[in-house]
Amino acid sequence: APADGVAWSMNLTRTRQINDKEYSCLSPTGGGFHNPERFLDAWFGAYKEQEAAAADPNAPLRALVACWNGQQGYDLLVEGSSQLERALGKENVDIRICDAFEKGAGMVGWPRNYRELAKYSLVVLEQIPTSAFSEVQLQNLRRYMENGGRMVVTGVPYESKIEPPRTWETTAFKDILPVRAGAVIRKRQAVEIRKPESLLFKGMASAAPFSIWVDMGCAAVEGADVLAVAKGESGEPMPFISVKAVGKGGTLHFNAAGSTVMPAESLLRSNDFCRSPAYPLFWDNLVQYLTG
Repeated sequence: APADGVAWSMNLTRTRQINDKEYSCLSPTGGGFHNPERFLDAWFGAYKEQEAAAADPNAPLRALVACWNGQQGYDLLVEGSSQLERALGKENVDIRICDAFEKGAGMVGWPRNYRELAKYSLVVLEQIPTSAFSEVQLQNLRRYMENGGRMVVTGVPYESKIEPPRTWETTAFKDILPVRAGAVIRKRQAVEIRKPESLLFKGMASAAPFSIWVDMGCAAVEGADVLAVAKGESGEPMPFISVKAVGKGGTLHFNAAGSTVMPAESLLRSNDFCRSPAYPLFWDNLVQYLTG
């Protein structure tokens, strides 16, 4: 028999083919039953809460990046993975991907429990919907931030089709993000730095004529601190970089759309923020800003 403290991954499922068909399971998979990334851990013997090990102050910073598969993740305009590899070292950045073309696909290799997640100094979600995570994984992310973890979310967190319907506002993330999503309309907008004194913009000219291709579908929520905005022809500002405290940690939202959804000619703009010399400096500042 398994020893005390051993955990097996499992799920309980039910199929009913008589009259009204039913497909249900203890841990919803978002699609077919055979999706191990969505299974739960079953502990044998007496369960003991898995506490995270105390952080080693001399250990290198580690980052966990969640993105789509190679066609829609690694070539994101915001280049979170490549910028972090440059700032922290490639060996300290773990990338986990989700198949953008498989309904209900989960994040492959994502930490299954809080203890694994707590090993990271920073988590980056690159336009990933809640449907890529199980409810337990979302709860672990919330706990991670409440205990001092930092998270970066890029773009507008949109939702892929999943049954039952689920949005960021109906999960453990409902009050974590500094913005709420609306209709996604992608446009190029001028960037205005509202708080140039912030460490995020150290060494960057606040009057630099940057522009950015943004998702025009978000608004700041109560408790958010908007550090920079994007302003269109109408002059109506929209959060571009905003932060929100969550327990001992917090979330930074970076509203930039991926290159896969941009017109090719837009990539040639000489004043594009993500293609400017200031962009690598911004990520260096961001790491220092979030991890202290």
